[in-house]
Amino acid sequence: MEIRELKTGMVLQEDAYTPSGSQLILPKGTVLDDQRIARLAFYGVKSVNAMTREEAASLILDAPATKKATAAVKAAAAPPTDVPPKQVQVPPPATAKTAMEALGGKQVTPFEPPKVTPTAPAAPARPARPAPAPAAPPREPSYSERLRNSPEFKKFKMDFEDTFISYQRSINEIVRGDKEIDTHQLIAPVYDLIHTCYGPSNVFDMLHALRSYDDATYVHSVNVALIAHTIGEWMHLPEEDLELLTEAGLLHDIGKIMVPHEIVNKKEPLTGDERVKMRMHPQLGYRVLERKNVDQHIKNTVLMHHERCDGSGYPRHLTMEKIDPVARVIAIADVYDAMTSERVYRKALSPFYAFEMIERDGLQKYDPHPLMAFLENLSGAYIGNRVRLDDGSEGEIIYINRQRYSRPTVRTGPNTFVDLIEHPEIKITELI
Repeated sequence: MEIRELKTGMVLQEDAYTPSGSQLILPKGTVLDDQRIARLAFYGVKSVNAMTREEAASLILDAPATKKATAAVKAAAAPPTDVPPKQVQVPPPATAKTAMEALGGKQVTPFEPPKVTPTAPAAPARPARPAPAPAAPPREPSYSERLRNSPEFKKFKMDFEDTFISYQRSINEIVRGDKEIDTHQLIAPVYDLIHTCYGPSNVFDMLHALRSYDDATYVHSVNVALIAHTIGEWMHLPEEDLELLTEAGLLHDIGKIMVPHEIVNKKEPLTGDERVKMRMHPQLGYRVLERKNVDQHIKNTVLMHHERCDGSGYPRHLTMEKIDPVARVIAIADVYDAMTSERVYRKALSPFYAFEMIERDGLQKYDPHPLMAFLENLSGAYIGNRVRLDDGSEGEIIYINRQRYSRPTVRTGPNTFVDLIEHPEIKITELI
């Protein structure tokens, strides 16, 4: 049953896991309510095995094993019949006297077999036990593993899920026209998340540890709000501009809610017609907010976050000077999160792969000011992180090459270093 078909009161008939199968979300037998249904959607679950309570009860009562067990209980409880027990004549035990009489009164010496002293068989020679192999030294947990087990991350994860559920409810009410936008109420949960982090770079650590979520709209929008706020901090913007970036991040993709679900979450490449419908989401979102009491910069961002400074974006092919400055920051946060998050059609990409794609497009497509603040600070935050290379080796990032942020130097052994600028054939596939 698809998630959108679920109703409160239904019962899960199987355990519900994340799409990757790595994490249990809700166990079998859970009675669903609005919050649990939203939790399933939050993790990107598309369908589950669920029934109403009445259907589940009927299924149990009609099961063959249940009928067989019921019949067995009835048979065991049946009263015994009145058939008398059969009488059996048991002869008296033989005595020593009657046994002698049977032998004609003669004394018989019983036969005794010759005594044989058993000899123990020779024990087979045991093969020499091989010496135990020396135990491999325990691998020190990586930074990402330590982070996922930390109390700080566990709190961040719980708060993130609460933020997602609150945001999803608010956005759906805004799209339906049931609710005016209270900007302070909208961004307050995101600020609570920011305050649980130790600093701007820690926001990315937390988001990287949450990358198992597959959601192209709601989770993505919360991520973009966090990333945009962080870029603004690195740019040393005033607090009112940081709030504007946070709100713009939350609302930038509001138009996707009106794009058919099967297009937004399609695994296969979109057809030409489907691509046209998907590219309508900036205009659709702008129409939702056009008459709402929100800042004009936010309305512009909803319409312009897919524009590029060289005029190659959509929907209006604007160039840099005509693109709202807030939209230019959101464009960077949007494309980075889209590439480093899981999607129905691919796994999450490495942050360094995202850096490479952004470097390839370079300063032609993105505003240099927020772009350089983003690349300089985020790449530096990954120094000390363990990574896996596409040749199978693992190592630690020890140096960021300012000429190419996507090509750091990695220490793969005590005295072995790989400068990825000098080895363009090698790439970082993931943080570990």
